[in-house]
Amino acid sequence: MDCLNAILRRGWFQKPQTAIEDGHKQYTEHEVEPPQVPKPSVWLPEGDTEQDENLCSLCRRLDFRTILTHGVATDECIPLGFFVDLLQRSSSCGFCRLATTAIVRGWKSFVPDWEACEGVERVQCELRCVRVWAPAPSSPARFLQVRVDRLPPKIAESKVRSGRVDRNVIFLLADDAHLVGLEPRYHNRPVPKNYAEVSGMKEWLSVCKEFHAAECAKEIDENMSKAPSSLRVIDIQENRLVPVKSSPSEKPLPFVALSYVWGDVSTVAQYRTEISNFRRRTEKGGLDGVSFPRTIQDAIVLVGLLGERYLWIDAVCIIQDDGDDQAAQIHSMNIIYGASYLTVVGAGGDSANVGLTRAHPGSPSKDVVSTMETIQGIRMMLPLPPLPEALRTTRWITRGWTYQERLLPARRLYFTPEQVYFECRRCSWSEDVVAEERTFERNKDQASASGGNQLRRRSFRTRWGDTSSLFLEDYGRRVAEYTKRNVSFDSDVLNAFMGVANVWVESWGVQNRLFYGLPGAHIESALLWQPKAELVRRNSGENGVHLPSWSWAGWRGQITYSDRNYWMSIGPWPCGLIEESVVPEWILHTSNTESQRLEVKAARKWKRAPGEKPLSRPPPVPPSLLSPIGDAARPANIHGGVLEFLTTSAFFKVRTGSEHGKKCYCYDGGKPPHEHADMIHLIVDARGNAAGNIFLDRKTLEITDICNTACEFIILSRSGGGETTCPGLNEELYPHLEFCLFDTMLIEWRDGLAYRLGLGKIHEDAWVQAEPKWKRIFLS
Repeated sequence: MDCLNAILRRGWFQKPQTAIEDGHKQYTEHEVEPPQVPKPSVWLPEGDTEQDENLCSLCRRLDFRTILTHGVATDECIPLGFFVDLLQRSSSCGFCRLATTAIVRGWKSFVPDWEACEGVERVQCELRCVRVWAPAPSSPARFLQVRVDRLPPKIAESKVRSGRVDRNVIFLLADDAHLVGLEPRYHNRPVPKNYAEVSGMKEWLSVCKEFHAAECAKEIDENMSKAPSSLRVIDIQENRLVPVKSSPSEKPLPFVALSYVWGDVSTVAQYRTEISNFRRRTEKGGLDGVSFPRTIQDAIVLVGLLGERYLWIDAVCIIQDDGDDQAAQIHSMNIIYGASYLTVVGAGGDSANVGLTRAHPGSPSKDVVSTMETIQGIRMMLPLPPLPEALRTTRWITRGWTYQERLLPARRLYFTPEQVYFECRRCSWSEDVVAEERTFERNKDQASASGGNQLRRRSFRTRWGDTSSLFLEDYGRRVAEYTKRNVSFDSDVLNAFMGVANVWVESWGVQNRLFYGLPGAHIESALLWQPKAELVRRNSGENGVHLPSWSWAGWRGQITYSDRNYWMSIGPWPCGLIEESVVPEWILHTSNTESQRLEVKAARKWKRAPGEKPLSRPPPVPPSLLSPIGDAARPANIHGGVLEFLTTSAFFKVRTGSEHGKKCYCYDGGKPPHEHADMIHLIVDARGNAAGNIFLDRKTLEITDICNTACEFIILSRSGGGETTCPGLNEELYPHLEFCLFDTMLIEWRDGLAYRLGLGKIHEDAWVQAEPKWKRIFLS
């Protein structure tokens, strides 16, 4: 009501000039013709409207039982009026109150100050009835959806950028489904207010064990068979650490894993396992008296209630000050989480002291607010947020370590501020929806959409035999997701990704092993990442871990490989893979004394069609540079993470967007431009002509003088979609031809080593005309 009063003060309810009254909706003379009234079957006769006084005159005429029983055709949407009309009626109408709350909930997730958006009062609303997908149920479930049209630009743009949708749905209560001839399945149920029912969690596990054995249980068993000998768990009955298996021939102990947020790292010292207390903790009662935080206490109680005995917790089961033990188990994270019978996720707070909300009668409780109204004798309610939405606002989803902890387990039980959710490889369930189906394959699509069930060990094949494009698509998507997250220590950025990398090697083959976060076999493509947000250089060398500038791991901030800027994507066709290799060989230095030649899948030499202009290429490599160089010729300060290669170098200036008067970006299918379009700038030749584009964050522009001084660029490969050139390119001098762009990197030199500043594309003719010189690069 506060929201309604605020809007009333703005004077939204004044009728627009020359308005046409329709009976259900107002239209100005500049708007389209009102939609046709739905079939009479969904409307009650005028004489039957007095039965429900908590409805407005419009909703009182709707036959909600008929709507839910028979549905409404997509071309028969029921007009509800402008949003301002709906909001005004919500003070006295139960259904309008549900509809308004559903709409506002979605808008607030996109734009918190949605009330201030120009034009929000003129958003058009209509009612639809949607069938819940289920494989041939005897009585299909249905829910109501309030569709909105003509969103204010600010909300519409924020919605597109987020990639999310606002569902605006209203569910029928499962206990009332029989009133409209439907079954309870896939309808809503109230969530217990104080704590979740353990019986419901056991039911989810039981269904998965019995009906998903060929997928979920099989995956767990396969990982369990490869459990490292160093793996140990907490025996909650004897309160001590025990090995998962005492001998190779012994059957491993089934265990539950915990994924949670540490919070203040200094507090972990109160309960972590160290060399000094490890032996005592292996004795019976060895964990007595340990001051565990609330989340771990709740997890121990929950494991017992679920009928399990063994629990794995990173800070307790890994010897934290033993480098060898840490390394062995960090390199086995894919096995540990993959072998867990169940992974309990504490996503309800910002530290380990918060606890697992509503996990058991003694855990922290939280009133679950369910918005419910009785409409024509039928109870309807707004569903609680689906899992992705519930996780979106948690700190747990922002942590780097928890990324693999969500992807790797076959079964996950989430404790969020909203409710408890369960996911496995086949299904996704929650407390507020009756969906535990034993006979039908239900919710697999929903589980996939949540982002938590796709990563598993499997073999990939294509009819053409080459899986490069599929791998790079998967790799680019995962890296973009992971780099949104944070780690407390920069030196952990690769360790927290280790489990994902190991699964890739198992799935795609050892040739796709990652080096400093990039696949060695596809180093040419993998170098072409771009910032999706402002980047900050990580502390390279911390704890002896070097994080090179050429890898996304060397920077804090989200990166992307595939973007709406078509010309800079490296995903599968039509975004464009590397079309031609220009670097003869790639050498990676893994330490100051050791190096290895990367086995790179070099791209073929590109040829244009007969009659077209031939490709412009740099001069041939001088024979003297092709000879191997000795250690004396390499920089004295070389270290692990230095990438050595031959390429051509040339000098160009950069012109920023403010100088050339317009931003450089592409529109794609009517979508808004890249959210950081002001980070894309022009590469200009010696005569000041635009010859390419480069993506640079603001901090790099601030600390360098690239706009006034010619800076050094190197080329890495030839690529780019064949249908477009760089935005802003001077095509009179540099005409568009198929694959006429070089991938170029702006570098700076410090103490004999080169460092990446930014990446872009430049026209082949501009490159050749700049008289490039071959040079051996040591990229750190």
